[in-house]
This record gives sequence, C-alpha cells and structure tokens, in this order.
Amino acid sequence: MTSEYVCNVQNLFFTYGGKKNKPTLEDVSLQLKKGEILGLVGESGSGKSTLAKVMTGLLKEDSGTVECAKTAMIFQDSYSALNPAKTVEWLLHEVQRLQGVKDKETRQKEILKMLDAVELEEQYLNHYPSELSGGQRQRVMIAMALLSKPEVLIADEPVSALDVTVQKQIVSLLKRLSHKRNLAVLFISHDLRTVYELCDRVIVMKNGKIVEEGAKNALYFNPKEEYTKALLTSAGIDWE
Repeated sequence: MTSEYVCNVQNLFFTYGGKKNKPTLEDVSLQLKKGEILGLVGESGSGKSTLAKVMTGLLKEDSGTVECAKTAMIFQDSYSALNPAKTVEWLLHEVQRLQGVKDKETRQKEILKMLDAVELEEQYLNHYPSELSGGQRQRVMIAMALLSKPEVLIADEPVSALDVTVQKQIVSLLKRLSHKRNLAVLFISHDLRTVYELCDRVIVMKNGKIVEEGAKNALYFNPKEEYTKALLTSAGIDWE
C-alpha cells in the first residue's frame, strides 16, 4: 500500500456460511486516499455493510487482500451502539482507556477538544444515551470514533435514521472533519442525494459486485450502467 492510499482492497471474496454458498462479496477492489470521501451505494442486500465489516476486520475475507490503515466505524443505530447504562463522559473516557491513555486529566482535555470538534456542548457529558436526540447520539459516536485516532472512518448509513435537517448537519460535520483532519471516509448510504452532497467519488454495488465507479459528477450525469441509471431515476435525479 503506497503512502497515497490509506485503504487498498483487491479481488476480495467473502461468503457467509462457507464457500459452498454464493459469495456475498465477489471480486471487489477499491482504493481510498487520505482526505477522500468515497460514497458506496446500492440497494439493500448489495453487500455494502458486509464490505465495511471486512474492511474493519469484523469479518475475515475468504480470499483477496485488505490493507487498511487504522479504521473506526460509526453505525446507523446509535442508540443500540451506545451502552445505555453509561454517561457520555464515561463512554468517551473508555475509548481512551482502551487506547492506553491512563492519565485522567489528559483524557479529559482530549474529550473537551473532541466535543468542540463534533459541535456538542459540554453539558451533555453527564447525559445518558436515552437523554440525547438522535443527532446528538450520532455526534457522540463520531467523537468516540475519532478519539481512537483513525486514518479511515467508515460510516454505515449514519444519517438515515435522522430527520432531514439533522441529516444535513451531520453530513456537513463529516465533510468538515474529513477536510480538517485529512481523514478518509467511506460513506455507505442508499440516499444518492446525500452521497452527492458529501462525496468526492462514488462506487455502485449490486449483488456483491462493483458495477460502476467514478467521480461523482461523471457518475451522476453520465452513468454507464443500467443499474446505476435506475438508482438515479428512483432517487428522482435527472441524469439524462
């Protein structure tokens, strides 16, 4: 993997339940540069979330290569992803404890910096996840991910459960964080409008395969594949 890339996936195959079944991911290759925001789109069941789990090491590939720098992941359902019995402050301290940061004062300074970065007020440190709005919980998830100091952030449908106004706020936040920190982001979504708003480049998946990829303007306004055209049409995007 060259210094230009923080993620390099080549000829990846993965199958749930053993190789006798049909592959969930079939010959998938992609590269992700520092500071790049890459969109990954496709219908439910196309393999997007499975690819994310293989890239983060939650699942082990059958064959192919996966070389990624330090990766963190944020999920769609922030409520179930956060321990409901712990405060925001405890959760943020725990991430750093797991990173080996033993000094409480050092951790606290980092937490306050991170709260500022994700635009969450200090008063929420004493709150439990159930006391936060969906957007606030997602900001906590982003803060937890960034406290682990990743070079790659994988965001799996992070705004689909939020209302439109909050979606735009979180998308803008991710864009600012990526640019400010030179952070590579893989943004997984079925919402092609949000992907266009956020991403530099887009990959289209169908049935576990990549069927098209390119810079967002080229892909959105000059799609090659009928499947991509159908996705754009169903999203109300006039590509013709």
